[in-house]
Amino acid sequence: FHPVRDFTPLSLAALNPIVLVVHPSMPAKTLSELVAYVKANPQQGGFGSSGSGSPHHLAGELLKQRTGAPLVHVPYRGGAPALNDVLGGQLPMLFASLITVMQHIQSGRLRALAVTSLQRFDALPQVPTVAETLEGFEMNSWLAFFAPARLPEAIARRLSDELAAAVRDPEVRAKLRDGGLVPVGSNAAELADTVRRDVEQRGRLMRAANIKPE
Repeated sequence: FHPVRDFTPLSLAALNPIVLVVHPSMPAKTLSELVAYVKANPQQGGFGSSGSGSPHHLAGELLKQRTGAPLVHVPYRGGAPALNDVLGGQLPMLFASLITVMQHIQSGRLRALAVTSLQRFDALPQVPTVAETLEGFEMNSWLAFFAPARLPEAIARRLSDELAAAVRDPEVRAKLRDGGLVPVGSNAAELADTVRRDVEQRGRLMRAANIKPE
């Protein structure tokens, strides 16, 4: 299927924050220190993700591209096994969804170095963005509503309006935040722009990193 042609965008529901975490034994306390440490210790450049080609993987590839650090992707079949290896000290670092690692950040079992969005997250106000060190750096994971292609315009508009209104409901927004998500509730045109931008950005990055579809 084609991610643009084969669907009708309705509404971007929420952002799924991505955070870079390291095992507490890692001496780096900031993103800049991490980059310098990995350049001096290439054997410590392994980073885990929930799978090859995932936004978490691409966040690491973008960081590698922007800094020249010898980062090496270690793909896992899902975020849980990757998280277990970082918690156990077998893997130095991980790009993960905030909801997956939040309790471990709070307990001190993991150290959060940066988030990959352009803005800091309310749930981690003390954790800087990567963009504060590398201007313009952004890699988002998100949840959205789509319908099949060629959905009649009137139906698509009604669905888009209703879905966006639902996400703006205070109770729904509170539940999304409790789940580690950032509520959005966009219109269809805004979601279409997000899809086009991300397909273009991630396509360039995957070609540059020679990432093959699986």
